[in-house]
Amino acid sequence: MRSAEDIILLFLGILFAGTLIVACSAGFGVKPPDWVGHPRNEVIQAFGPPTQEAVLVQGGKSLVYLRQDGSPNRFGGHLNACRIVFNTDSQGIVRSWAFYSC
Repeated sequence: MRSAEDIILLFLGILFAGTLIVACSAGFGVKPPDWVGHPRNEVIQAFGPPTQEAVLVQGGKSLVYLRQDGSPNRFGGHLNACRIVFNTDSQGIVRSWAFYSC
């Protein structure tokens, strides 16, 4: 049986993870729906043109959105750089997506 401390820590972990997802998407002005199964055009309509786009070996495409906030740091990067990646199949349907450093 779990202790009250374990249950509270689990609840706080879930709450924190949800907050990160919403905060990242808020930077792009879009709430984070489940994009899997949506056409590429809907992603572009919601986020605008991708910062980068690459053809995948399997025939689909990878759409990359970058948002940089803050001043450049001494290493040439920015204080906050958020990256969202959508991978589509050959028909342009989103099969996976993820965000990093948001």
